[in-house]
Amino acid sequence: MSRIPNTPKNCKVSLILAPAGRPRPRGRESVLCHRPSTPYGSGRAGMTLVELLVVVTILVILTGVVIPVLTPSLESRRMRESARQVNLYLNRARSMAMEKKRPVGVWLERRQGLNQAVTNLFIVEELPPTGLDSSNIPRLLVSNSNPQTPSSGSALLTFPGGAPSDLQVGDYLQLNFQGPIWEMITISPVSANQRHCTLRQTGMGPPVPPNIPQPGVPYQIFRTPRLRSLASPLELPSATAIDTQWSGIGVGTLAQAFAPPTTTDTNPILILFSPKGEVDSVWCWTSQSGSPVWQKTKATEPIYLLVGKLNRIPQGEDNLTNWQDLGNLWVVVTPQTGMVRTVEMASGTNSVEARRIARESHSMGGK
Repeated sequence: MSRIPNTPKNCKVSLILAPAGRPRPRGRESVLCHRPSTPYGSGRAGMTLVELLVVVTILVILTGVVIPVLTPSLESRRMRESARQVNLYLNRARSMAMEKKRPVGVWLERRQGLNQAVTNLFIVEELPPTGLDSSNIPRLLVSNSNPQTPSSGSALLTFPGGAPSDLQVGDYLQLNFQGPIWEMITISPVSANQRHCTLRQTGMGPPVPPNIPQPGVPYQIFRTPRLRSLASPLELPSATAIDTQWSGIGVGTLAQAFAPPTTTDTNPILILFSPKGEVDSVWCWTSQSGSPVWQKTKATEPIYLLVGKLNRIPQGEDNLTNWQDLGNLWVVVTPQTGMVRTVEMASGTNSVEARRIARESHSMGGK
């Protein structure tokens, strides 16, 4: 078979045959060419270095454009998730209080090294007072009572039956189940049944109990809430925190009751719910005779927890604080009902005005 003119040597030629008795049409040959293989495979050309650099450059440009657009959305989602978790945790404590028929609440642990921030929360319960067993009422002796100020002093407490094993700073002492109540500021063991205490009266009454000899008097100790493993701790999402500097109760004298008075303060914030579901009490900083006192108080106004950015505590690089960042959220607890809601941050001239606006805003339902 003759080769078609101008056909490459590496091409095969197939003829298209005409029906019998008819001449074969000219130019109807089929030519199939095969490219010679190369040492690297099929001979198909790959991307050049220039093409690869162009693709990489385009990806870098797209990344630089997309990331700034997505970052605010991711921050907003993280903030909402943090507020949602705080909302659900408070509601969980409220449900447990109603179930257990005793005060249960949330312990807000101050962050080590940055005590204005709270990133870990715990469920706690308030234990019943000691010394209430009517069949065998324990008695207490008081000696060496020494008033130091109009509201505080020291005393040696003797427990004939042995000192309570879980006595701790912050507990309250009352004699004869009535009358004045003293807070225990310091507790120093002397013997198995003696404790030397610094006491502070919490209302009307003498700075320390009077000297009480044998046989002593009945007493009871109101114990501060203890950390107990009632539920798993809550750790807030990264880069978020409850900013206690701008959290507090209402818009009056307790507006900054959650703010630490010093940079070394480690006293937690405790929000306790009663068996009826309302807010039983709050442990926070109050003012007594012009001095800050960490003690149990009754909340009559809404409790505001500012869920904000950790890098804005106490102040961000742009000199803005968390109450000035409209991307943050309030978690608000109504003390009369114990209901918890999440409210968006509103623009105001100060944090108190922002709270007033939040109080009138609609709830986000914990979202």
